[in-house]
Amino acid sequence: MKDPEFDFKNYRYNESIQYTDTEILEKATLFSTQGSGCFLYRETNSSVYFYWAVDKLEDLLEALSSFSLKFPSKKVVIEFIPKALTAKLEQLGFNLECEYKDFWLEKLQEKRFEHCAEYHVREAKPDELGKAGLITARNEGRGFDALSENEFKEWLSNDDSRIKAVELNGEVVGIAALRIYGQEQKILWIRVLAVDPDFHRMGIGRSILIDALCWGQNKQAVKSFLATDILNDNAIKMYQNLGYKPDSENSQINMCRKPLPKQELLEC
Repeated sequence: MKDPEFDFKNYRYNESIQYTDTEILEKATLFSTQGSGCFLYRETNSSVYFYWAVDKLEDLLEALSSFSLKFPSKKVVIEFIPKALTAKLEQLGFNLECEYKDFWLEKLQEKRFEHCAEYHVREAKPDELGKAGLITARNEGRGFDALSENEFKEWLSNDDSRIKAVELNGEVVGIAALRIYGQEQKILWIRVLAVDPDFHRMGIGRSILIDALCWGQNKQAVKSFLATDILNDNAIKMYQNLGYKPDSENSQINMCRKPLPKQELLEC
């Protein structure tokens, strides 16, 4: 979507495209440009993700109504929904999937972190990316989507990205995907942090996060950013203990429409 006609910055509501990885958007397909909006989508085996940019929210509702019918047998996911629009999307068969809150750690260069000597955090090896995907799959649920081995490989194609891992008894049990972004002001983004459920509540996630923050300091990042669902109490407590603070004003609401029942599929 490099054509100026589809430049998301031209639209009033553009967060859905603005905050989606460039690598993902490059693989997205144009659905339509109608009214004052631009609409893209990306398919996976079981879901289809809808990306949008509009001047008028009415154009989003019109496009989404026809788009949903195009994929009746798949879960349809749409992100960055304004609160004022959630009731109307519910009328179209969508339900709340999660609500992300942004957390920021300011003045990263001034922080000092104590490492947990019990766990050694290192960079993941190429042949461990499949295991990394399995760990995210085992944690999949509200506010947490699994990443595939290929998605982890694509993540590492960026020179400013890393995947950190903790290994116990010869097996990777925790991972994190990190990236430095920004030119004038470098920011450490924690894209994913996941621990195998069999090893929860052992301090592994905290160890990985501390190592990630130290890596960000070495890369001259001045702050760190991550996002988590507002109901993920354990993760939020850990983040706040390490100095992260929530964005008090903004949140990201994601909604989804589940695959239609077989009877409704026959009627489509």
